[in-house]
Amino acid sequence: MRKKGILFAICIVLNVYLSAETFNDYLNKLEGAWLHGTRLTWYDLNFIPKIYKGTYKEIQDETAFFIKDNNIFSVPMFSINNWRPNVIEKIESCGDNCIEISYVECEYKYSEEQKIDIPVISNYKYKLRVRFLAKDEIQILDCGFDDIIWYKIDGPAVIPEKKAKCNDDRVRLRLKPNLNCQTLGYLNTNDCVIIKDRSDNKFEIDGESWYWYKVDYPELPDGWVYGKYLTYISDKEYTNLLSEHEKKEKAKADALTKPEKRKLTKLEILTEIIDSSSHIRTYANNSRTRNKDNVYNQSKGIYKYEGNSIQGKRDREAIIINNKIFISNEIRIGMSVQELKAVLGEPDEINKEILIYKEKDGNFCEYISSFYIEDGKVIKLVAQQVFFN
Repeated sequence: MRKKGILFAICIVLNVYLSAETFNDYLNKLEGAWLHGTRLTWYDLNFIPKIYKGTYKEIQDETAFFIKDNNIFSVPMFSINNWRPNVIEKIESCGDNCIEISYVECEYKYSEEQKIDIPVISNYKYKLRVRFLAKDEIQILDCGFDDIIWYKIDGPAVIPEKKAKCNDDRVRLRLKPNLNCQTLGYLNTNDCVIIKDRSDNKFEIDGESWYWYKVDYPELPDGWVYGKYLTYISDKEYTNLLSEHEKKEKAKADALTKPEKRKLTKLEILTEIIDSSSHIRTYANNSRTRNKDNVYNQSKGIYKYEGNSIQGKRDREAIIINNKIFISNEIRIGMSVQELKAVLGEPDEINKEILIYKEKDGNFCEYISSFYIEDGKVIKLVAQQVFFN
């Protein structure tokens, strides 16, 4: 009798242990970010976020969810899109490679002590049935998506992580470890990745036999790359390559947002000089230092700006000698003659130490800029706009 009791107790303990192991095993299989299969056909894969890592949270609808730290977020069955950590209470097998996940929804409540909203377990309990199809492929049952396959696009490493780089261009990042599946994107030479999984067997392609490796690439979902195109690298090389990649991507982004600088024409520069001088006049007016001769005395400089009416038009003249005053993007007081000629070319006239540039704006007016030179540098600028009669 005593032996039966001991045996019964051992069975109970063993059963609890096996149940716990089963729970953890299932949890390990599920942990990560999952994307609805239809999203892989129309959604721009370059913008699929790494939900699991918490880098982005843009996919907040019933076509994505993720499981982490015994919590399930954005459950597809009930379209819970607020990214609350719904707590998994139990995972049970229900046959045919299926499991049933029991979880409790959380609600946010304001904490007077912490002065923030914190998740609190509610009284709302739900169940979700999942069928395992293959590695990183599942179906969600009884939620209207029974025929749709869900793919793990991010998650923890299954094998010890290793750093690697791509050794060729236009290498396909595939959804599965075979040639008969969708391409998620492409890797190029020196693109660095983290290896997270490996196929069970080697595959022969074009007479060569290699494993497939599941890799984490920063800008795409986790995918499979044929081992021939990967080279192991050190942590230091990985960091350096990643830094270089980030610099290149930033340069590309800057090029899209900042139009390429075009070299201005001589007319555009001379126009900009006189137009900028009008701002100098405004600045001088605000300083209330103008004297009766319409001359503006500022620290370390005098600026003059005036205009006379000619048949409803105003000739303009500006005199600038302060190198602290903005004239244009190309012209400044203190620039050398060589720098001036590099911008405007050879002068139209030279009068002793004065270089004069002229340009007509059709039959409308003429722009004239006279640069006074001393010791090879511009010390004074007289800019004019003269309208034709």
